[in-house]
Amino acid sequence: MLFLISLPSEACKIFGFNQEYPITDFSHFSHIVVVKIDEASHDDSLYKYNRLISFNAKVLDSIKGDLKVGHSFTGKALSEEAHAVCPISLDNGKSYLLLLNSLDGKYILSRFSAPVSNTNAYFSSYVEQVKNAYNKPFKQDK
Repeated sequence: MLFLISLPSEACKIFGFNQEYPITDFSHFSHIVVVKIDEASHDDSLYKYNRLISFNAKVLDSIKGDLKVGHSFTGKALSEEAHAVCPISLDNGKSYLLLLNSLDGKYILSRFSAPVSNTNAYFSSYVEQVKNAYNKPFKQDK
């Protein structure tokens, strides 16, 4: 008798971060902010994926949109087709560069928005790149 054992494998990909931030067109996002995550809720029922459900955050820097520095808000992960991109996971107490949208008065985070933590070696550079790219009116909506 032959038994086959299937081990779980990675079925999704995470963004590969290098010196250049992976998003350059910010017209599809209504808010670009640097936040500190006060609390994040994840669904850990799926092996290894720990999908983000919702989060509470405080704005540390506002690049685009009406969120002001010092403002606290609640957001949630967008329920969307994965296209092999891993779900978002946010860690309590860490700061992130987030590209958000608003839907029915709620702040929504997409798995395709390339959120990056302040523990990433390029974090400060990414924030500056996004600020510089967004402040070029001929390339971005204002």
